[in-house]
Amino acid sequence: MTRSRAFTLVEMLLAVAIIVLLIAMLLPQLGKARRAAYIVKCLANLHSHGVGLNGYLRDHLNTFALTKSWTDLSGKAGDPVMNPTNLYGANSIPYEQRPLNKYLGSAESSECPADLGDSYDSPAFGTITNCYRAYGNSYQAPFSYDVLRAKKVFGQVSAAGAVTSKPARYTQFKESFSNKVIQGDFVWWGNRRIEFAKSRWHSEGTQRQYCMLFGDWHASFTTFPFEQEAYWPGPDPLPNPSNLWW
Repeated sequence: MTRSRAFTLVEMLLAVAIIVLLIAMLLPQLGKARRAAYIVKCLANLHSHGVGLNGYLRDHLNTFALTKSWTDLSGKAGDPVMNPTNLYGANSIPYEQRPLNKYLGSAESSECPADLGDSYDSPAFGTITNCYRAYGNSYQAPFSYDVLRAKKVFGQVSAAGAVTSKPARYTQFKESFSNKVIQGDFVWWGNRRIEFAKSRWHSEGTQRQYCMLFGDWHASFTTFPFEQEAYWPGPDPLPNPSNLWW
């Protein structure tokens, strides 16, 4: 009669060590694959926003939308648990009052899967670990005024309905549509410093890399120069169509 041979303790420990080693070798690759998948999904979101904005422009004499704050072009009302001080008034702006939603059909396309929250250097932003939950939107666009070399796109309307800043017309960007920023990851602004982990939604290390939508309606994973942060606080260089972005 043949007796089966059991594993010794040493053999079991060796097998466990090999498994642990293999997992350690695979984890970085899995992390890279997950980041790549998040970028693809985020760019798909922005592409759908470009399609929606085209529809909006057709219905509004080629003029971009009026919004109440940096957050409310699309998405849903912010979560008061994550945004207890109602930053940007985001908790008070429901789905129905966000102008692009009519052309998107749902709030979900305003959620970046890699959203790590808002890194603006203020204690009030400490609880913002996910922009979509806190503000109802993972994306931010040039709004109300020119800043950080970006020409404004969307205008501002007060809670009472008064227009305080006129929106741009699409033809204003005809000098260069391909590098005109329309919107991107909420933290793409240079006043969200890259040394904060919450600024690095899609990138490793300290590269300023963000998913962006441009005026010719292409969405791309874009690398910004480090000196973008030097533009805040101002005085900012004026928006220039020959720059990497404007």
